[in-house]
Amino acid sequence: MKSGLEWSRQIASNLTEAQTSAWFAFRAVADSTHGPGDALVVRQFGRASEPYYTTKRFDVFRHYSNAGPPGSTRLETRVGDDQLSAVAFRASAVSLVVTSSSHDPRAVDVDLGPGAGRVEVRGRLRARALPPPPIEYRGQPLSVTLLSQSVTTFTLRSPK
Repeated sequence: MKSGLEWSRQIASNLTEAQTSAWFAFRAVADSTHGPGDALVVRQFGRASEPYYTTKRFDVFRHYSNAGPPGSTRLETRVGDDQLSAVAFRASAVSLVVTSSSHDPRAVDVDLGPGAGRVEVRGRLRARALPPPPIEYRGQPLSVTLLSQSVTTFTLRSPK
């Protein structure tokens, strides 16, 4: 998980510093014998039962690519904890990707703005941190407990 956390913090930092809404991964597939550490997917020759596997980088990149699809806009975020980083996007929904580097669970308030709707959570939160899905959101911050060393995405979908 350590490498996944490092990738997530790097993506969040790059997006914020560049004031952009896009981040690119140039090593989508690598051979298991040649630089698999920086690829999203690794090809394993000679393993018919598992010819490919996904990496932690893939898992982290999936958070950001789902939260910030093409055409999305990166939103301003504020984090008052050096163990946390966050990046938010607006497309057809508002999404927030939060990375916790803490070795302990972290209680945080997640504010997705003044809108209302249902919140989908991708990633793992501490048991009983939220009611079971769907989570209704009415413009008030959600109090959640992030697991230690985790990447979690919150997506607010407005009612149609």
